[in-house]
Order: sequence, then C-alpha cells, then structure tokens
Amino acid sequence: MGLLKTRPEVSLYAPRLIDAGREYTARVVLRCPAPLPVNAVVVEFTGEESWYTQSQYGRHGESSVFFRATSRPFERGELSEGEHAFD
Repeated sequence: MGLLKTRPEVSLYAPRLIDAGREYTARVVLRCPAPLPVNAVVVEFTGEESWYTQSQYGRHGESSVFFRATSRPFERGELSEGEHAFD
C-alpha cells in the first residue's frame, strides 16, 4: 500500500451509547487539504466484549467480537479538496 501524500483529517460522528437491536446513523467526515485519489472509502464497525478472570495462576484476559458491519460509501475516484461526508 502506498503512502498517502495528502492525508485527510477523519472525523466519526456516532451515538456515544448504542443499544443492541436499535438502529443508528453514523457519519464519517473526511477533510481533504488537497485532491486525493482513492481506491475506496471503507467504514467498518466492530463490537467487541472483553473480560478478565483471576485464578491462582494470575489474571487472564479474553475478548470476543460479536458484531461487524462494513460499508463502502465511495468507490474508486478522486476526493476533491474540502469536506466530504458519508452517512
């Protein structure tokens, strides 16, 4: 993968608390300081739970991914200078 010569500033706007089974809208905003050619804009949300157990052998951590959703709001092209928002 090549280095981004003009890296955009990325902001994510989503609810602070997301309840299971309830729909929500997230917004990704890219602010490009100059035109930027891209192969795609991919947004992935991952839900992960973590827990710890303690025994005579010490503390042990585990985690499990319980949710993953991917969206491709923009395919190959060029993002012009300025702000681009994707819902």
